[in-house]
Amino acid sequence: MKYPLLTSLFLLWTAASCHSPQEKQGSTDEKLFREYCLMNATETYDFALPGSLTVEDLQGNPVRIDSLAKEDKLILRIRGSFCEDCVLAEIKQINNLKDCSHIAIIATYDNLRMLKIAVEKYGIKVPVYHLTNGAGQELFSRNDKKGIPYLFLLRHQTLQCESTFFPSKLFPDFSASYYETMTGYLAREDKKHTLFTFTDKDLGTVERGKTYEVKFEYRNTTDSLLVIHDVRHSCDCVVPQWKNAPLRKGESGKLTVRFTPKGHGYSMQSVMVYHNQSRYPSRLTIRAEAK
Repeated sequence: MKYPLLTSLFLLWTAASCHSPQEKQGSTDEKLFREYCLMNATETYDFALPGSLTVEDLQGNPVRIDSLAKEDKLILRIRGSFCEDCVLAEIKQINNLKDCSHIAIIATYDNLRMLKIAVEKYGIKVPVYHLTNGAGQELFSRNDKKGIPYLFLLRHQTLQCESTFFPSKLFPDFSASYYETMTGYLAREDKKHTLFTFTDKDLGTVERGKTYEVKFEYRNTTDSLLVIHDVRHSCDCVVPQWKNAPLRKGESGKLTVRFTPKGHGYSMQSVMVYHNQSRYPSRLTIRAEAK
């Protein structure tokens, strides 16, 4: 992730927030701008947890990660060595949510007793699990070394950790938008309704500068018309194409994404598909390792 870009987005968002009501284009435009900033501020690095990885609940009972993640969960990662004010700021954000049932915390402290003291001190209301020192720490080391709490989406089917977000206590509204987007997605009533036949494509090793096409097929399985009214993407290396004609029940369509990697190394690009059958967008991802 390029931190100058993240800094620029924070400054742009702050400047936009300081305008008078007359200068703003409305709450809808502001919300869209926040979503755009969130997409760009989100880490592209992701990783998978082994199903055999074991954590402890607060009673000291072993819990396998694959049994913990029976559904997609938003995970807050904290350590005893992290910035205490930063941890407290995120706990307050979580405690202020209307629904935090899809959130859990994976913490690493010197021992379980120290973690219990922290849980009571911070007033944590969501499930907390202890990842002991040495147990799978290498999986979190890249993000842990930043020294601040962070969040990621844990996928229950693949145990993939994605959409990592590093909040800042200086920008609580930014964090609030992330929580709103993620918890809204996890709690949506129609999440069992799958619009696309698949939502994630791993292209493997690709050539930098070469264009690759991925076709995501979708189908209307409801009685109402399906209309895709907007598609947003994470960078100009991704170009989506689709037909916005309404689909009747049983009809299908294809959304084509042209991906041209511009740099070397691992990349995960997101495409957010907004349609009339849900308040929340469908998220498509393309992964690749550019040589």
